[in-house]
Amino acid sequence: MDALAEATFTDFLRNPNAVTELLEGGDVILHRRGADDLRLTVASRATSMEASLETIGRLITAVLQDGVVRERISRQAPLPWLSFLPQAARERFYVELFECIDGAGSLGTLAPIARLLDEWHATAQVYADPDLAARLSRPLPGDGGLVKRPDVR
Repeated sequence: MDALAEATFTDFLRNPNAVTELLEGGDVILHRRGADDLRLTVASRATSMEASLETIGRLITAVLQDGVVRERISRQAPLPWLSFLPQAARERFYVELFECIDGAGSLGTLAPIARLLDEWHATAQVYADPDLAARLSRPLPGDGGLVKRPDVR
């Protein structure tokens, strides 16, 4: 993997050529005060990553068609927090993960994968903590009232 260089957003605004020269060694993280950092990359590197992600997703999906591989993966927990999920939930996690990887690869974004992992991680936390599970399973007070239909545009 290429090295990450770092600069401030102000550095980039003041001397863009110096910052873009850093791209020869890898991506550049631009730090911003009071906002999320930015990642500067060259288009060819991003395109290559998107194509790789799509290919990996399709390969994993194809490999999982083999029942032996699927069963072996569902018994092992490559992510330590997966051990807290019941077997059926762990199997569902893998199905959703590989479908998500395939779909995200075709869109060229990792965001859906990160969101899915966060959601399943939170689910594992609930299974790992019986007190938390009990608190989340209690009925909510009241009838909840009316919910307005979301404005879809």
